[in-house]
Amino acid sequence: MKEYSQYGEDIPFGDSTPRAGNDSGGGQPGRILKCKGWETDPNAYTYFITQAAVWEKVCDVIGKPEWKEDENYSTPEKRLPRLNNIFDTIESWTKTKTKFEVMEICNPLDIPVGPILSMKEIAEESRP
Repeated sequence: MKEYSQYGEDIPFGDSTPRAGNDSGGGQPGRILKCKGWETDPNAYTYFITQAAVWEKVCDVIGKPEWKEDENYSTPEKRLPRLNNIFDTIESWTKTKTKFEVMEICNPLDIPVGPILSMKEIAEESRP
């Protein structure tokens, strides 16, 4: 359960695992992040996963190329205690883009992201 943000905050797990919020585990940390317009649009969110295979691309996209050479960010395990900072930094970037712009930028780079769709958006998307 090291992938949970609580782990990096030195919150004791005790006998039970705390709720993960919007964290995902399994060695592929991911979170729901705010996108451009989130202040007035309750659907302006994306899901962003920081897979190890595309870590360097993530660093470039969010404007943190120095993280590629930083020993503290060199492996998934070393990044775990820094997940809150990492996702805060990614969210600073996603807040400058719509959820669809985030997808358009990241998908060609194989960075796993996906817009959080409202029921209305899902219904409209599935129309012929």
